[in-house]
Amino acid sequence: MKWDASFDVVVVGSGAAGLTAGLTAKLQGLKSVVIEKTDRYGGASAISGGALWIPNNHVIKGEGVPDTHELARQYLDSTIGDRVPEALKEAYITRGPEMLRFLYNKTKHIRFRYAKGYSDYYPEKLGGLSQGRSIEPLIFDLTKMGSLADHMRRATLSTKGFTMNSYEFHKVNMITRTFKGKTTALKLGMRLVKSKVTKSKLVALGEALVARLRLSLAEANGELWLSTAL
Repeated sequence: MKWDASFDVVVVGSGAAGLTAGLTAKLQGLKSVVIEKTDRYGGASAISGGALWIPNNHVIKGEGVPDTHELARQYLDSTIGDRVPEALKEAYITRGPEMLRFLYNKTKHIRFRYAKGYSDYYPEKLGGLSQGRSIEPLIFDLTKMGSLADHMRRATLSTKGFTMNSYEFHKVNMITRTFKGKTTALKLGMRLVKSKVTKSKLVALGEALVARLRLSLAEANGELWLSTAL
């Protein structure tokens, strides 16, 4: 039988998980394609906060967060209990940090920062950390993507032209109460002016996550088909 195309891996859906799967397959030497039923890639990930909760990863360890495999396991056991099989919890704790390190080593664009102060949802539980374990993508300039950015799903939340990550959003909300809020607002204003002068198109949160994954997929010569339903 003659086929129109042949792939080792077909990934259905172009959110962060789908793009990561397609990219990983390509980086491992397989021929992959990501298919998306709509005419925009990014899925719900593109309009999300873009934060990742992956315990004991190299980003938070580099910032001195006192996390360990054991603490993370205690936290999952105390919050999830036996609703999830033991093997899956163990796989998440073990493979999650490996996934982040793999993407960091194999790409130029997939970079994160520690979302300091974004607490675990249940910090009072055994293994919980009040300073949090979450990481978020670095702010990204869409002009680096060229025409690839034209078909990315975009967030609809208005920020009045300002680009900010979750850490900055938290601080700027305290602009009338704290000195840090005022300095953060000044930083955002300077970023806006700079982007206007340099004609950059800055995005953060879920948009930055999807953009970094999409550009990495393109540079690995991975394929993405839009308007292609399973």
